[in-house]
Parts: sequence; structure tokens; C-alpha cells
Amino acid sequence: MKINIVKTWLKNTQQSLAIKLCVASLLFLIIGCQSEKELSKLAKIKQRGYVTIGTLYGNTSYYLDAEGPAGFEYELAKHYADYLGVKLKITPSYNLKSLFHKLDNQDVDLIAAGLSVTDERAQNYLFSPSYDDISQKLVYKQGKPRPRNINDLTGDLLIVKDSSHVENLHSLKDDYPNLVWQETEDLDNEELLLKVLAEEVDYTIIDDNALAINRRYYPEISVGFTIRNTEPL
Repeated sequence: MKINIVKTWLKNTQQSLAIKLCVASLLFLIIGCQSEKELSKLAKIKQRGYVTIGTLYGNTSYYLDAEGPAGFEYELAKHYADYLGVKLKITPSYNLKSLFHKLDNQDVDLIAAGLSVTDERAQNYLFSPSYDDISQKLVYKQGKPRPRNINDLTGDLLIVKDSSHVENLHSLKDDYPNLVWQETEDLDNEELLLKVLAEEVDYTIIDDNALAINRRYYPEISVGFTIRNTEPL
């Protein structure tokens, strides 16, 4: 059931993005360099016959089902490789630190993992055109007191290390000096939702596109408030 729901969502979304994907190359983050070097890099990719793309394991990015590789970011990557006329080689990672490490070391040509554009990332990497806008939601378990703003947070807040959520919280720290949180590189967003449901942590932060899928499986996850308004994906 979970796979079928994700596939249906992917199919519907792909249809609306197909033309834009081929024209704009979509959500691919490439290491910063001069345009001439990029042209030569593109020529090298075409000459060798494949493009290597890093992504993250997860139900919104990349996973394996009965028919093979699947996931929204995988589908975008596959379309992009087809657009270039080359084969696709996917290199998945379990966390953002490993993903960006592969890009920095040029172990992959691009990364595609539902990454939002942040000021810090934009200083070190070049982004493709965005295909959507997302917002960050602070979530908690249904039945618990609802936090309506940062001042209402009274428990543990755990988020993914190196994520755009960390950068956002640091920017809020000046206005909310009592704001504290913990970071993990061992858990992904879905695992953090399970931590909230198990009442092992009180809150986490998740992007609204990922939340829309996960709430189908975890309806007890409730939204407290929007902790950051729209940013390009």
C-alpha cells in the first residue's frame, strides 16, 4: 500500500513536470566552477556515456521496490539522463554529510535529493532552476499540547544534522535566545517522525512535501506551526 501510494503521487507529479524537467534540468545541485569548465564537464559526461548522481535513501528520493529503483528524485534523475542521452548511475547516501562529501570530492557529477536552496549552500554550490517551493513545519504527536510558536516549545526538538532546518534555527536564535535543539546524522526525517510517535522526542521539523507523504502512514503526526515560509526546492 505504501509503495502504491508513493507511485501514484510520483506519476501524477511527473506528468506536470515532464516538460519543465527537460528544459530546466530540474533539481540538480552542482559543484561551483566556471562556465567553460561546466561545458567541458558536460561534454565528458556525454563522451563517457553516463552521468553519476548522488541522492538520499528515502520514500521521497530513492528506494527499491519490486520493480527496481524508484522515488521522485530518482525519476527526475532518470529523465535528466535520458534528456542527455546517457545512462544513469545512482550513488545513494544515508545522510546529508555523506551526500555532500561525495559532491565535494567529485565522486558524483550532481546531487538530487529534495534539497532546498539556502544562503549557506548557495555560497558553495550552484543550483539548477527550482521546480517547487516548500515550507518547514514543526510537528508533534497528536494529543499532546500544540505549540503555536517557538515560545511554546517546552520539550526536546530533534532535527537532521546538516539540513536546511539547522540553518533556519541558527537564523532564529538571535530573536529567540532560549531556542535549543539537538541534531542527528544517524536518523532521517521518517525515522524522526517515528521518534515523535514513540514519544522519545517531543518535536521535529520536516519539509511540507515530505510531510504530505508521511502523514498518509502516520496520521497521528500533527503540525504545530510553520517555522519557515516558502523556499525553493
